[in-house]
Amino acid sequence: MLYQEWVLSWQGNKLAQEWFDSDYKDRVPGLRTESAKRLAHQMKDSNPQEWWWSQFVKDDVAIDLEKLLGKSKK
Repeated sequence: MLYQEWVLSWQGNKLAQEWFDSDYKDRVPGLRTESAKRLAHQMKDSNPQEWWWSQFVKDDVAIDLEKLLGKSKK
């Protein structure tokens, strides 16, 4: 749920932002593993587009233009 609220808040959903902020402070301390807590902190400080964009673009140049455009290779 935290992930969904985070993505929606980046899309401009103010209610999702309020939910995310509230859920974040209540839920993150209760996460069981340190890796889950670390991921939650990294998520809060990043832009959702950064995660997938780095897989397709390096130095403002498409790594694989067809993959970036969703075209399959034949």
